Amino acid sequence: MAGAVIERNKRLGLPDYRFLLKVIVNSGIGEHTYSPRNVLDGREECATHYDALDKMDAFFDYAVRAVLVKAGVSPGDVDLLALNVGSFSPAPSLAARVVSRFGMREDVMAYNLYGMGCSAGLVSVDLARRIMLTRQRTMALVVTSESCPPNWYNGTDESMMLGNCLFRCGGAAALLTNDPAFSQNLQRLAPRILPADELACFTIRLLAGKLMHWKLKFEGPKINFKTGADHFCLHPSGTAIIDAVKKNLGLTNGSYRVRVLSVYNQRKSTDS
Repeated sequence: MAGAVIERNKRLGLPDYRFLLKVIVNSGIGEHTYSPRNVLDGREECATHYDALDKMDAFFDYAVRAVLVKAGVSPGDVDLLALNVGSFSPAPSLAARVVSRFGMREDVMAYNLYGMGCSAGLVSVDLARRIMLTRQRTMALVVTSESCPPNWYNGTDESMMLGNCLFRCGGAAALLTNDPAFSQNLQRLAPRILPADELACFTIRLLAGKLMHWKLKFEGPKINFKTGADHFCLHPSGTAIIDAVKKNLGLTNGSYRVRVLSVYNQRKSTDS
């Protein structure tokens, strides 16, 4: 399919074909990623506003609905919505579209972020965190994606052609809360996944710090979750960055394989 898309662009020459082949081979992207519908239909040069909205609606219906159902949370329980899509900002906003599509409350705090690139996911989470510092028992929905249909590049500038190789359709949605009933989940999870010796070491360090009034460098003794977690999800911006993070964190090849597969099968950097 990728070859057919390249071949029908008559502006490309042999050097361009070589460049695209090199980028695609080294990108770590697999054949199970999703291309925009208008590209599959051969309309990459004439994308419409509807194409962009259609892609976003399909993502909302899958990711947002899935996270609400999985968590057992009603749309009416959401107090805060932080949504970011870097290169598509229609009116009404996409945040307003989600509120209307899922029947959220009229007083829900809805924030639509735009134009922040790969950092937008973290910015959205931080926005939700800051607001929750001032509001108790807040349920926040963070939604992050990118709009590929209207942003396909058909020229020969290599820096612009990279986007066609590295971005695919997809997105992510997550629920965050400062409700104590939900925030205790990690405390219940740790004893279930960590080995007894790690829990014992953590308890000893914690008690010693309290008894001897140690001035700890951090807020408290930290748990080494690598002793109980098999895989870690890292920012999937590319195989080179993943390898660097893996080295700095001292992860094994198996423990970060999930993120490599995420790049191969989904390829979204702003969604992680």
